[in-house]
Amino acid sequence: YSFSIAIAGLFHDVGKIITPKDIYPKHIGHEFRGTKIHEAFFKRHRFDSYTKELTILVGKNHMRTS
Repeated sequence: YSFSIAIAGLFHDVGKIITPKDIYPKHIGHEFRGTKIHEAFFKRHRFDSYTKELTILVGKNHMRTS
């Protein structure tokens, strides 16, 4: 599972790439924008379903406080 955790860790902030410049330096909502990038990446590259699901789950939820 360490490979899957590493991929999820690497991709958790990927939504910051497409943050609109008018809200810089904040990246509000990047966890939801990242989902589009995650799905496109996993559609193009072959990974097991566990890694894909974990990465998307971590990306969507890493900003939750409770």
